[in-house]
Amino acid sequence: FLLFKWSNEPIHIHCEKAEKEIKYWLHSEKFDISEAYSYNMSNKEKRDVKKIIFEYFEQIEEEWEKFHGK
Repeated sequence: FLLFKWSNEPIHIHCEKAEKEIKYWLHSEKFDISEAYSYNMSNKEKRDVKKIIFEYFEQIEEEWEKFHGK
């Protein structure tokens, strides 16, 4: 999972593993996510990533806010 300080985009998360990558937008107001893009990710891997994001949704939001000084 990666966070980027230079980003002016809404809260999102990048996940990478070897030659695979996916990016999800987090929608705090709805407690939901949407896929921005993916590369070489199987449906099972996407489900696994989603599960992790939902499990840590609030922590990801908090870290994003800290990281971006909000």
